[in-house]
Amino acid sequence: MPKFKMVSGPVDSRRFGRAININFGLAGESCRWHCIYCEWRQAKTKKVPQPATLIPDPESILTRIRSLLMKESRPVNSVILGGNSEPTLYPDLFILANGLLKLKKDLAASWNLVCLTNAAGVDDPEMEKTLALLDDVWVKLDCADEALFNRTNRPEPQNANDYKAHVRAIRTIPKLGIQTTLWKFEGKPGAQNWVAENLRELLDLYRVLRPKIVHLTTLKRKPTSAELKPVSHEELDAFALRVAELGIPVEVFS
Repeated sequence: MPKFKMVSGPVDSRRFGRAININFGLAGESCRWHCIYCEWRQAKTKKVPQPATLIPDPESILTRIRSLLMKESRPVNSVILGGNSEPTLYPDLFILANGLLKLKKDLAASWNLVCLTNAAGVDDPEMEKTLALLDDVWVKLDCADEALFNRTNRPEPQNANDYKAHVRAIRTIPKLGIQTTLWKFEGKPGAQNWVAENLRELLDLYRVLRPKIVHLTTLKRKPTSAELKPVSHEELDAFALRVAELGIPVEVFS
């Protein structure tokens, strides 16, 4: 399993250009989900640490970010919260976001402050105003069926069996973008989300949530099982056309 690296980059991202990633804990141990395809986690995992122990204080992160930005000769397009972890579980996210925005102003920079989240901690009353500070909030939404969600995204027990509450939490997020990863699972149709029913229900959810854009992706890194397979570019394009018919902008990254 990869080691924890608090700040990584800059790297060239397919979706976000030249990007710096901020991670909020040990790789694979700072998220309440156990997605079957995630390279950071295995099916059996250790207990998730308490949020207060996840990462150093915001000032340490800001110092590291400032140092990277001052050294970088190429323009940075994005600073991303949550590279391989879940930012909404970090208790000082509001302080950190404000610090990053001040740093951006001080450096007269133009990068976007982006959050990648599964919305696990959005039920925190402070989180809505925190996310409102950001330029973009991308929520992971792979499954629209509750049983499939619990079977494949595999949230921690305290978050399982409450999918309706999860969707309600997503609806409170401003500047909402949705990222959907689609996959197949050879020999286990009940463990894949590339099935007609889930695709239909995802379209229904997109229609309700009205994100400003949907990003469709498939497996790129080595998954946890050889039976897990990516969806073809042609199949993603076909589903993207169905999303576009809803009047929602969509991009494919395969």
